[in-house]
Amino acid sequence: MRPTTLIVLCALFLAPGAFAFQDEANPPQDDPSMIAYQTIVGAFNKKMTVFQEKYQAAKTKEEKNKIFEIDYPKAADSIPGMMAIAAKHPKSKGALAALSWVVQNDRKGDQTAKALVIMSNDFATDPGIGKVCLSLTRNRKLAAAQFLKKVIESNKNKDALGQACFALAKWHAGAVKTLKSISGTNTTMAKYVAESAGEETVSYLKEVGGKTLEAEALALFKRVETEFADVPYYRDRKLGTSAQGSIFELTRLSIGQVAPDIKGEDIDGVKFALSDYRGKVVVIDFWGNW
Repeated sequence: MRPTTLIVLCALFLAPGAFAFQDEANPPQDDPSMIAYQTIVGAFNKKMTVFQEKYQAAKTKEEKNKIFEIDYPKAADSIPGMMAIAAKHPKSKGALAALSWVVQNDRKGDQTAKALVIMSNDFATDPGIGKVCLSLTRNRKLAAAQFLKKVIESNKNKDALGQACFALAKWHAGAVKTLKSISGTNTTMAKYVAESAGEETVSYLKEVGGKTLEAEALALFKRVETEFADVPYYRDRKLGTSAQGSIFELTRLSIGQVAPDIKGEDIDGVKFALSDYRGKVVVIDFWGNW
């Protein structure tokens, strides 16, 4: 089985909301907001377990496809209930957990902006909001950037502040790529990316421009490297290391820049350097087996 297939299957079997408040598996019995949240999450996870068992037991590709179409739980079905929790129990622990779940699992993005506005107003100063910020590193909606800016402006917790800075830096770096895609010659891709980002986001990106977006990304990454290098990112990784990699990509690997020199041996064992071919057209193919 090819690595890409394994990745897809692993993604299917991971329940949504991986960042969201896993330590609340046993909510206080006197907290109605968390009880309501865990009721919805529990029902969703039960459906996911049923799907996994059926999918893994299926013998043929056709059976698996049919099971996926029928039994794979749709996060969209749980989103209205999550938003209702936030409305009924404003500023509660359950409201934060529910809104975070929506942001992480709203694939279409229809409710993400609403959830982020509520979190900006009610939870931007929460010490634990950094987990939500990190879940937005690949979100391209303008509402995500606005939320992250609010956290940076108002939160005093070092971890939350650093995680918000890093996420906003990633947002700006991603926005540069988004702008290039919607301005490119591939009209099909441009249309898809524009629709995914949304009209408000596209309008903002065109107004600001790629150079400004890239400069803001670089400034934020450097701030993370300087002020928040020891802040946790993912598993054992720290923000500083990740920020350094992103800075290198922005400053050394962008189109139009001089490529970093690469040294090695060819298939005949002859040593070479990329700089040996300066002035010539060179195709570099990086590959590996896992």
